[in-house]
Amino acid sequence: MDAVNAVAELRTLELAAYGKDEQSAAQLDGLALQAKDLMTRAVKDLKGQAEKCNQRANDLLPVQLNPNAGVASPVQLYYKKGLEANMQKELKGIISDCKQDCGGSEAVFGDLQIRRGCVWGSRGCGG
Repeated sequence: MDAVNAVAELRTLELAAYGKDEQSAAQLDGLALQAKDLMTRAVKDLKGQAEKCNQRANDLLPVQLNPNAGVASPVQLYYKKGLEANMQKELKGIISDCKQDCGGSEAVFGDLQIRRGCVWGSRGCGG
């Protein structure tokens, strides 16, 4: 994020000196592509962690029937394991990481879009 802010500041100087911002625009586009790649990989990793928690929470465990209770079942019954405390903590951490990482980049790149007068995802605007 610091590199993006530094290039954005140099853009002002480039505009004053040359009347155009080709070099800084190209640098910003490169930084935006790198940031997009990093965010994609990070989200993929976090998604994998969340899916592991989901699988563990949905593990089926056999119901242990008390033979003295007078309840009998001709078939084995199962219940889902559910979230354990450590899984809840891990999922909350994933949510926090997503909010922190995605929110920060959104603010910086959103500001750049306004300054450059373009829409994220359009040609020449990092997407």
